[in-house]
Amino acid sequence: MTLVITPDTPEIPTLMAATAAKVDPDEAWVKLAQAGDLTGFRALYDKYFEPVYRFCYWQTLDSATAEDLTQVVFLAVHQQLPKFRSTAQFRNWLYAIAKNQIARWIRQKQRLPQAPLFDSLEAADTDDWLDSDQDSQAQILLPRLFEHLKPIEVGVLQSRYLKNLSVAETAKKLRLSESAVKVTTHRAIAKLRRFFPDFPLV
Repeated sequence: MTLVITPDTPEIPTLMAATAAKVDPDEAWVKLAQAGDLTGFRALYDKYFEPVYRFCYWQTLDSATAEDLTQVVFLAVHQQLPKFRSTAQFRNWLYAIAKNQIARWIRQKQRLPQAPLFDSLEAADTDDWLDSDQDSQAQILLPRLFEHLKPIEVGVLQSRYLKNLSVAETAKKLRLSESAVKVTTHRAIAKLRRFFPDFPLV
């Protein structure tokens, strides 16, 4: 099955009623997608494509591989969305799938046996989702790259792109203002792009 999002796909609904009721937009879009309305899936795709791509790039340090993995992730999301439980947070569920696909890519690259997909969100929500003997290129190179960054820059990048925290969550965790998080992120990414020109911009 091939999933294609094109300019001809109907526009994303405004979901004004959901916003007025302070309902999580993701929840409303998920319900639309589960009902077979492609506009709901397109909204999720548009919102999360870049964050998922950046996450994949951080694990592979290769733009082509990151693009391929991102497409695989969203294809898996589309296929598994009917099984998604509304009691879970879509964002966490999405990144659990992304982690699975990256883990599969690493195992295939190293010709290791594949493990099954996580059976639950909790199983994928741990920091040690990759075994120590399944290091990706990024896990090997990032410590060396981080030597060129200030400690606060390392902390911000780890929070934003390895732990998938939002700007607000990163600011709270590191006791910084949100503007400081944004500036620090841009500065650190600019430094890393000296070594990897394809490093995704914020």
